[in-house]
Amino acid sequence: MFENDPDVTTSTTQKNYVNPTTRLTQSLAPELPLTLGSGEQHRMIRDFKELAVQNFKMILLTSPGERVMDSNFGVGLRKYLFELDSESVKTTIAKRIESQAQEYAPYINITSITYPPNENNNTLNIRIKFLINSINIEEELIFSSAGI
Repeated sequence: MFENDPDVTTSTTQKNYVNPTTRLTQSLAPELPLTLGSGEQHRMIRDFKELAVQNFKMILLTSPGERVMDSNFGVGLRKYLFELDSESVKTTIAKRIESQAQEYAPYINITSITYPPNENNNTLNIRIKFLINSINIEEELIFSSAGI
C-alpha cells in the first residue's frame, strides 16, 4: 500500500541509538511537569537516564484508571502512603510495582523495595532501587507522604 510513497518508510534506522553517557543535542521528551526552558518552548530531557526515571515515576504515581485508553496503567502510590504500616500493604505495593514495571518499563530491573522507618505509624515511606538495564545505571526513588 505504501511501497511507492516517499514519505512512508517501514525500515528501522539506527541513527537514534547513541552512547548512553553522551548528552544528546536532540530532545527525547518534555520534562514533566512542563516548565519553560531557555531557548526552547519547554524544558526537554536529553539523556536516557533522566527519561527512564521520569517514565518510571509516571508509572508509580499514576493511579489505575487515570490514564485514558489504558485503565490498568499505574501503581497509584499516593493511595498507599497513608495506609497503616502492615505486611499485607507492603506485599500489595511490591507486587503492583513489580508487575507494572515488567509490563510498562521492561528496561527497568527492580533490585529492592524497602520501607524506611517512620516515626508516624499512619504513613508509609517507600524506597525503590532499580537498574536501568540498557545503560547499566542504578537509581533510587524515595516516596513519603511529605513529598507527594
